[in-house]
Amino acid sequence: MCGIDPKTAKRIIEKNTGQAAVVTARSSGPANYEIVRPLVASRVEATLAKITASPGQDWVALTN
Repeated sequence: MCGIDPKTAKRIIEKNTGQAAVVTARSSGPANYEIVRPLVASRVEATLAKITASPGQDWVALTN
């Protein structure tokens, strides 16, 4: 079944079979952000963790 979430699938199974669906535990894998952690750390270090609401020079260069 494509395009539905697990909760919906569980409800459909329960409705059609008349019994509760068996739910298996999901295995946890590595977080998908681990590969960018060094990049983010270097950017934070380079800017001394200063964040502004203005887009900055990078944005200005991209829009011109």
